[in-house]
Amino acid sequence: MSDTPPLQDLRRAIDAVDDGLLDLVVRRSALVAQVGRGKAAGDAPVYRPAREAQIMRRLFARLADSGEKDRVLRIWRAIMAASYERQGGLRIVADPAVEWEAVAHFCPRSRPALAGAAEALERVLAGGADLAVVPAPTPFGGAAWLPALVEARRQGAPVFVLSRLPFFALPDAPFAEALAIGRGIVDPSGDDVTLSAGVAAPAGAVMACFEIGAKTLSLFAHAEYVRPDDPRLGAAGAVWLGAYPRPLEPSGPRAVEFALRP
Repeated sequence: MSDTPPLQDLRRAIDAVDDGLLDLVVRRSALVAQVGRGKAAGDAPVYRPAREAQIMRRLFARLADSGEKDRVLRIWRAIMAASYERQGGLRIVADPAVEWEAVAHFCPRSRPALAGAAEALERVLAGGADLAVVPAPTPFGGAAWLPALVEARRQGAPVFVLSRLPFFALPDAPFAEALAIGRGIVDPSGDDVTLSAGVAAPAGAVMACFEIGAKTLSLFAHAEYVRPDDPRLGAAGAVWLGAYPRPLEPSGPRAVEFALRP
């Protein structure tokens, strides 16, 4: 004889959990609205990837199964998307090659605007979008958008690399590596990767991509949060491009290509 409760009992238990979840979601939404009002008063950005990473790391620490982590992440991404909307929303433009990564991470209510990576970044720089989701460069290039970002950062534009997608993915799940670039605040999350560009490598950095544009700049990665005024960058003449929370493992073989630990 089975010890499993009757189906109707299980359904009633699920209904009770759903009622409790709804109450908590509504309560969370009210708290998010208060956060949004505080951000608006201080002209703070809606998207704070460091804070999101800290939330997911804390929750994931309570889970052991990778499949369960994937399911929980997808649920929380939808919750985060509702939080963005409650705070005014995000205008996202994505390169078609990484549209799925943008949709999976930001769960937008409507399809993101699509444009090639260089044009996507230009829209952000011109104020026509909040975030550009572009393909991550490889060690051999593939970053047509980087020269424009380097030049914008040299001129002091408040546009930075903010996050790397996917933040978590099962090893056998197909995905493309992407970076989210936009106006915002680059907070340390406690486990980060910092990107800079220049001719010579700053101390402690590894080369991540080379031959960027006509000046043959290289992209460098630091396996830590490095401040824009860090003397290592100044000594090498490197341009600080931003930082992102290190993706959670397992996220595929290339998830740490910019995150090599010393």
